[in-house]
Amino acid sequence: MRRSSGSWSSRVTAGMLASALGGLVDWRHREPALAGLCRDHVRDRFSVNQTVEGVGRSLTAAAREG
Repeated sequence: MRRSSGSWSSRVTAGMLASALGGLVDWRHREPALAGLCRDHVRDRFSVNQTVEGVGRSLTAAAREG
């Protein structure tokens, strides 16, 4: 999905999004190791300081945009 000028692209429909989300329903059965892999990825690549700084930057940018 691409964003363009503040709104989601018109090429992505609600049906497409529903279908994509529906495909995730049984992920625990299809990919039982996925939760652990995702947790490890986040633990290894995102420190608390980086997260706090990133959220702060996002909030500052949002406040400036009004």
